[in-house]
Amino acid sequence: MDIIYRPLEFSDLYEYKNLLSSLFSKGFVGVLFKELCDNPNGYFFAQGAFVEDKLVGFIVGIKEYGKVRQLSEFENGLCAVTGKQLANVPAVVVHENFHRKRIGLTLLNNFLAKIPDSATFVYVPHTNLAAQHFLETAGFCANATLRKFYDEFEDALVFMK
Repeated sequence: MDIIYRPLEFSDLYEYKNLLSSLFSKGFVGVLFKELCDNPNGYFFAQGAFVEDKLVGFIVGIKEYGKVRQLSEFENGLCAVTGKQLANVPAVVVHENFHRKRIGLTLLNNFLAKIPDSATFVYVPHTNLAAQHFLETAGFCANATLRKFYDEFEDALVFMK
């Protein structure tokens, strides 16, 4: 099986939406796809993994988080503690039929290679054990818990690398 990794393009929108809807029945809120593809400042990293021209996985990374989003008090604290610019990974998504083939890890490593001097953080629901294990395998460590981050019942773990 040949896997092609390339930047996402606006023409990939249909497959991107199909992949998201197959995995997130309640919807997925994140960065607008147009923002990812029309990226003149280079703040975003959006790469897809394709098998036979079909999108089977993707990553969305924000290389300079503070230039795209207003930092929270917590995120300002991360900057102060690390002394580095913050990068963020809002999503690493791989179709379930392609799990355990190192696609997610390759996508994540491709992003991290673009930002070697940044501190990268990821928010993960405390109930998502698969994502936690994935990030630990990639060398991330859980550094904090944010209570009621997603809603009144769901906390977030903050993973850093």
